Amino acid sequence: AEITINCMDSVQLTPSLIFPTGNYFILFEPVYKKYTNIALASFGGSVKTSFISGNLVYEKDQSNSYSGCSPNGFNQDKLTGKIAIIDRGDCEFGFKALKAQEAGAKAVIIVDKQQSYSLISPAAGSYGAQVKIPVIMITYKDGTYLKNLLSSSGSTKVSLGFDSRSLSVH
Repeated sequence: AEITINCMDSVQLTPSLIFPTGNYFILFEPVYKKYTNIALASFGGSVKTSFISGNLVYEKDQSNSYSGCSPNGFNQDKLTGKIAIIDRGDCEFGFKALKAQEAGAKAVIIVDKQQSYSLISPAAGSYGAQVKIPVIMITYKDGTYLKNLLSSSGSTKVSLGFDSRSLSVH
């Protein structure tokens, strides 16, 4: 049997590849790869009852940095409706996410700057209460892979969320 989940991008589900149960982050295009080593932020929107899908974007902020710490934020035309990749460092996690949200991002993926496998849950800081979009952190290695893939392919689609049961994706 096939199940179709309707959202911004439809996903056809078949019994070939298994979603991890619980929190997940999946790269769909241009290649398939699932990530289970993610850390959910202690603030922002929840993906506990659904998932969010979209194109990744890795853009510099108004200070010409990938850290997302510019007081002037990001160029809105670059982030609107996309999932923003932002590098860790230089300011609070909540500030980075708020600036991405203000520029129209629908989710934020923070890339750790340490080459470690263990992750921390990004803390809200002074601005996190204003953030309504989902925020996760991924490892330096996974983030570097995604940034390189985005640079070489031009278009990268992902999904992040939570699933309390095992589902299959084709």
